[in-house]
Amino acid sequence: MIYMKYAHSVKTRVILPKDEEGTGKRMLISLFSDTPKQFLEDEEPSIESSYAQGLNNENIVVLEWTCSTTRHINTFIQRFVSRIPDEKLRMLSEQEDRLDDDLNFYIRLDKDSFENGEWVVTQSGKCIHIRIHIAAYPAKKKTALEKIEALFKDKAL
Repeated sequence: MIYMKYAHSVKTRVILPKDEEGTGKRMLISLFSDTPKQFLEDEEPSIESSYAQGLNNENIVVLEWTCSTTRHINTFIQRFVSRIPDEKLRMLSEQEDRLDDDLNFYIRLDKDSFENGEWVVTQSGKCIHIRIHIAAYPAKKKTALEKIEALFKDKAL
C-alpha cells in the first residue's frame, strides 16, 4: 500500500447513552482497525468524552476522536471504500455540499448497522459522524473535490 496523504485528519463522533461509553469507544476505534482490542493494547487513542442530558433527560455521552496519523487515516479510508458499495461511493463523490470551504468532507454512518458489521451511509438518525479534512494542494475546493472523486470513484488506495 502506498501511503500518500489523502487527508490531514479524520474526526469521528458518536452520541450514545452514558452506560454505552465503552461500546462507543470500541466503535470509533473499529473505524480504523479490524482488531480494536489489539489497537487499544498497542496505542491509547485520546478519545474525548463529554456528558450531557438527552432529550428525554437521559444521561448521554459524546465521544470524539481526531486522528491525524497518516497510517491510521489511510487505513480508515481503505476500510471505508472497501465496505461501501461502488454506487454509493460514486454518489458521495458527486455531493459537493458534503465539502465545506475549509475542505472538511462530512459523512454519517448508521450506528445500528455499524454495530452489526455493516457500513451504511445515512443522512440522519443515530449515526457516527465523520469529518475528513482533505489534504488538497493547492488548498482549493476544486482540488479537494478531485481528490475525493479519485478516492471514491477509482478506489485510489
